[in-house]
Amino acid sequence: MHKRVFLNAMALAIAALSSTATLAADSFKIGLILPMTGQQASTGRQIEAAARLYMAQNGDTVAGKKIELIVKDDTSVPDVTKRMAQELVVNDKVNVLAGFGITPSALATAPIATQSKTPEVVMAAATSSITEASPYIVRTSFTLPQASVSLADWAPKNGIKTVVTLVSDYGPGIDSGAGAAVMKQFLERGMDKAGIRLIGTGDITDDDQLNDMGDGALGVVTSHHYSTYHPSATNKKFVEAFQKANKGMRPNFMAVGGYDGMRVIYEALKATKGNGGGDALLTAMKGQIFESPRGPIFIDAQTRDIVQNIYLRKVERKEGQLYNVEFDVIKDVKDPGKAR
Repeated sequence: MHKRVFLNAMALAIAALSSTATLAADSFKIGLILPMTGQQASTGRQIEAAARLYMAQNGDTVAGKKIELIVKDDTSVPDVTKRMAQELVVNDKVNVLAGFGITPSALATAPIATQSKTPEVVMAAATSSITEASPYIVRTSFTLPQASVSLADWAPKNGIKTVVTLVSDYGPGIDSGAGAAVMKQFLERGMDKAGIRLIGTGDITDDDQLNDMGDGALGVVTSHHYSTYHPSATNKKFVEAFQKANKGMRPNFMAVGGYDGMRVIYEALKATKGNGGGDALLTAMKGQIFESPRGPIFIDAQTRDIVQNIYLRKVERKEGQLYNVEFDVIKDVKDPGKAR
């Protein structure tokens, strides 16, 4: 009797283990590391919302694999990012690492991606050198030189001869400006009334915050790869779906990086038919070309970096709200930081 009970218990245990192994084999895990709290929380909020929207629109099963999104809050602290990446790879056995709100976080994860041969899809961080930190990094956001060089070409042709540059003193160094905070302080100090023009990359007129800046932002010229007001059918559908799913929140350039990052992952999984490890996925990510809400994009197979249009925009009031309205485009811009 005892022997029969023992054998039955063993059979149940083996069946349970077999079932667990089958579930693991049939799942595809994406470790999404983002700043969900702290000063960069809006980045995490936008990217997670976009990632979940992509899954809702395209299903959570691809090539026979059940997609599992594991979201971790690194609070924009690189040491925390690194620890979380290690835990996701070792404990959760994720197939892809993704997210990364700031450059130091992306760089902290690079050695883990390399050692474990796990693709690292950078959806936000924008310093040129990021993709050079690991052969397993693919970027779907942008690089700051992509946006700033286009503006530097425009400025002298439009009467701007003297420029003072303001930058943030952290990882990206001279690559990055202080973003929307600069715009707010510029207006608060009345510098616009003193005849000083503010131009910059699109983060200073972030779509997520633009309406809160008020009429003082009208006329500000920026260059960037995405605007909520981008006049394509693909973008209009994206904005409508995003706002419907997120209580009217506007998608910004971070959201489109997350949305396109999920597409790159999904398409790589389809191309590999759910088989193969990190190397096969990485190969399938390289060279992808598709129409994004931002316009046409291309993942350069050599650099694993994004090639995309950069738009010159001016803040205007449309339909009672402030938008970055495009007035010119520089097509198929590669990262100037690598083109030298």
